[in-house]
Amino acid sequence: NKVNQTWTRTSTVLDTRSSAHADVLFDGTKLYVLSHVYSEVAQSGATTPVTLYRLSYSGGNWTMDTGFPRTVLRGQMESLTLTKDGTGRLWATWVEDAAVKYITSADGLTWSGRATLPGANASTLLTTDDISAVVAFNGRVGVLWSAQKPNGLGTTSFYFATHVDGAATTAWTTELVASAANLADDHVSVLATSDGTVRAAVKTSIQTGTAPEVELITRTPAGSWSRVPVWRQSDDVTRPVLVIDATHSVAHVYATSPDGGGDIWRKSSPLSSPTFPVGMGELAINDEAAGSQLNDATASKQAVTSATGLVVQVSDNADRVYWHHWDPLS
Repeated sequence: NKVNQTWTRTSTVLDTRSSAHADVLFDGTKLYVLSHVYSEVAQSGATTPVTLYRLSYSGGNWTMDTGFPRTVLRGQMESLTLTKDGTGRLWATWVEDAAVKYITSADGLTWSGRATLPGANASTLLTTDDISAVVAFNGRVGVLWSAQKPNGLGTTSFYFATHVDGAATTAWTTELVASAANLADDHVSVLATSDGTVRAAVKTSIQTGTAPEVELITRTPAGSWSRVPVWRQSDDVTRPVLVIDATHSVAHVYATSPDGGGDIWRKSSPLSSPTFPVGMGELAINDEAAGSQLNDATASKQAVTSATGLVVQVSDNADRVYWHHWDPLS
């Protein structure tokens, strides 16, 4: 409730399994929730269902659509993300056996078998700790992933594979996003805006105090990549999440500090010329109780506006309480 900042439980029950993690997608009509059981290292041989829920909103409540929930594959993984392309096709991606995997469906009911993205960069350079994330943009689908295994030059990298809507589901083109010694880490938050620009907040593994710990990377519609630092290693932040304010054309990045749980911090920058001030930024959520461990910020995939406001939700690992940050963007 935007007026009094309260949450209300609905009668809609989703995944009741322990350690269930979910990615959520709203396409303007339907709400999709793709839920899996978390495992830090993907368990491809596990028979645990990965479940897709599709819901409709009516009368103040979410109701399950006919034919759902649906088992889309079996296994356990660290991170699994979902998007819908311009033709209505659903795509999901994750890392398994140190390779980037994906599945796809035209209707959400019948899904392809798990496939590996083509090219050596999607398999030979990954570790079991890497993750991938999928985003729809400008008539395409893109998968961004970390590759933490050093290549022949001793560098680690981020890569991005694109698929044109309507093309064969196996047709992908891979781009090198960035490469440097100890660059890649398995923290990725990727979004796209209506003009076809793709942006992501990523964490690095560089250990030098003045080096960037979190970067904002940007892909122009023409396919050119650039990077700017958000936080430095000395700031000791982790788990960045990106939010785009479409009303004011501003990128907001939220992150946890210290690493392992503490407070939630925010930095902001105009999209037109991204640059973030040095330092911690502004305190977004703070629990003054001793031993609090606020962590795992999450936000909307859609761009937010002054009509919607901006909500970031976090959990406290110490006392199992949810918190949220609200900015009306007025």
